[in-house]
Amino acid sequence: MSLPSCEPQAPPSSLPSPSESQEPPDTSSWPQHAVDAYSYLLREPGISPDTGEKVGEDRKWGDEWASCVRQFMEFQQLSGFPDEGSSFSSKGGITKPTEISYWQKAHRPWKDQPLRNKTLAQFLVDWWAWWKSLQPATRISDAGCDLVAPSMGMDWSSLRKSGRNGFLLVMLSLTWWGKFSALDEKWRLAVTDVTAALHCLCDSHKPPSTTTPNPRKRKPDVLGSSSHANTASSRKKHKPAKGDTCAQPPVNNPSKSRQLRNRCHK
Repeated sequence: MSLPSCEPQAPPSSLPSPSESQEPPDTSSWPQHAVDAYSYLLREPGISPDTGEKVGEDRKWGDEWASCVRQFMEFQQLSGFPDEGSSFSSKGGITKPTEISYWQKAHRPWKDQPLRNKTLAQFLVDWWAWWKSLQPATRISDAGCDLVAPSMGMDWSSLRKSGRNGFLLVMLSLTWWGKFSALDEKWRLAVTDVTAALHCLCDSHKPPSTTTPNPRKRKPDVLGSSSHANTASSRKKHKPAKGDTCAQPPVNNPSKSRQLRNRCHK
């Protein structure tokens, strides 16, 4: 069932207000694809007209965006910085904005993407419908329009996608939206909501278990069980080979047992 195409109201937020002057994270141990993503989200790519070299200019988009990017990178780090990974599931026929599909088909360049045959207003409708379709069911209000404030106890499995086809697509679309809209109030509302969801994803993260289960101990055979009976039966049927005079005698023939022991001592 499709969600109404209305714009949500800002949910209550108790997010911290970090400063842009906060020390950047140490990226020395990050894989290259994570470094590239982090750099793109914070710096607008470009080419020098004089040298043809790649240059970049900081996206001075305020504390809200800086906080959102930091939370995204923390989510990626907690997940082990995977490059591959599963995609978001489509719900009710709602799919990601076409701008994302164009970017994927163009071999995923680290470049800002333009609107594709639509107005900014239509992009907002498409983006909010997609974003809401990825939320926990308990985030959708009774009216089906507004989003309830996120909490750690909600089921975040539908959003917990950390590969190239997962939450990165949300961050890229927010980046392009910021460029389309010149960081308008509707974009800031979306950034606030995405950051709140990332906080919940990070706070509810459960690292994979590294405990090795104890090997199952073999239970001793019960007297009268089939395995015990088969073993006893095989001993009864065993015939010593020629020259094998010290073979184990049958337990039910004590006289023969004494004869064999006497022969072994001669």
